Amino acid sequence: MLEVITMNIGTLYFPTSVLLLVVLLLGGLYFYFKRRRKHNKK
Repeated sequence: MLEVITMNIGTLYFPTSVLLLVVLLLGGLYFYFKRRRKHNKK
């Protein structure tokens, strides 16, 4: 029973962690370009 639960957690945890990494990367790039654009205007 425990093995099945841990397997389900593992299969659920992997996609969510990848999704979180992608969101963090996109957010970082977005803020980075936003800051650069402001500097270029000045």
